[in-house]
Amino acid sequence: REALMRAGPIKIGHVWSSDLMVEQAMPYLRPFLAEPWKLYAICPEGPRLQAAEREGIICLPLALTRRLLDPMGDAVSTAQIVRHCLRERFDIVHTHNIKAGLIGRVAAGLTRTSRIVHTMHGMPFDMETPVAKRLGHAGLEWIACRFADRILVQSEEDQRTILAHRLI
Repeated sequence: REALMRAGPIKIGHVWSSDLMVEQAMPYLRPFLAEPWKLYAICPEGPRLQAAEREGIICLPLALTRRLLDPMGDAVSTAQIVRHCLRERFDIVHTHNIKAGLIGRVAAGLTRTSRIVHTMHGMPFDMETPVAKRLGHAGLEWIACRFADRILVQSEEDQRTILAHRLI
């Protein structure tokens, strides 16, 4: 940390799938704002971002859609995250949610971001999911996990699923 501080404030880019998640994360983000750090919210536009900006969060646009498969939108979102990472040179990219996490980890990894962290806010599959669908989701997650330095989970069930599928 000290080496990073000598080079300027630590820059953390959070990638979310909606502005609602930014609002819900504010209690956890405020302590970081008290440090000489710069926090960024990379997510789709929404009414909750104005409050985050008033508190000191720098909001960057993301064209991510909630549709499971949106090839054009997903490509645009990936390019946007890559562009944000290259321009801002984040010290840490922290991804959240399923789709934003898949795209964000890979995009940040391609830009050689120093540290990539992902928080699993639930899984798109479990041991009860039909095999083909489960293996498809697990395959995508396995690829994205190769780009992460740390994976955080919020439930023991998710942890069991991750370990059972050897994602990390």
